[in-house]
Amino acid sequence: MPLLAIALVLAGTSFAGAVSTHDTIRAKPVPTTVVNPSAQQLRTSVQQAATLASVHVVWTTSYGNHSYRNTAEVSQLGGLVTIVSVVGKNKGTASAVVTPTMAYLKADQFSLRSTFNFSSAGATKYAEKWLSFTPKQPLYRTISSTASFSSIISSMSLRAPFTTLKADKIGSTPVIGIRGIAAGPSDSSIGEGQMITIYLSSATGLPVRVLPLSKAASAWSLDFSSWGEPVVIAAPNGAISSSGIRESFRFDDKVL
Repeated sequence: MPLLAIALVLAGTSFAGAVSTHDTIRAKPVPTTVVNPSAQQLRTSVQQAATLASVHVVWTTSYGNHSYRNTAEVSQLGGLVTIVSVVGKNKGTASAVVTPTMAYLKADQFSLRSTFNFSSAGATKYAEKWLSFTPKQPLYRTISSTASFSSIISSMSLRAPFTTLKADKIGSTPVIGIRGIAAGPSDSSIGEGQMITIYLSSATGLPVRVLPLSKAASAWSLDFSSWGEPVVIAAPNGAISSSGIRESFRFDDKVL
């Protein structure tokens, strides 16, 4: 075969396998994730709050003739808590100091009995005295849960459907409310599955209040302020170790 003919054959083969400049190459579409604006706004708020590492929080709850009000200064390293409980005509007050290695409790007789399951004799003996509990004891977990910064942060997790409410005010603070279904862990401050509203400051974007949507038999609220302010935690002097007061608890409750 003449060289010219061979060249034409090779050229024809090459051209046949090439892509014409008139052909269209269609790329597969890249899937995109649509982020709900309300969810993104809440996520940004919670991330900002987490970096501040401390907050003043007031938690109130009531059901029947019971009501409780926890006022706490909470940080990542623990906190200071005052617990006021009312049952019928009876009222009690307890104070707690929480550190990573110890929880301290001082309460009146009524609070020791009704809130912390002390026996009548134990409540009488240890009323208004500082007691200490180690992390290995269940009562440490009960006390420390009232001053858990991680629990506060994890509580502010919502899942769809989301609703952004119109601008409002809480006191003199302009807020925006974001409503959804609570999606925090089971040990968070808010039970999973409730429809709740988280109110964010219009000025700072930080959480201000959390409220349930329904008017159930048990009513509650969480109010936040002073994000990022220092929390000074000092262990009380002369606290009595709980290892020596086991007999002061009700025998049907394993609180130690």
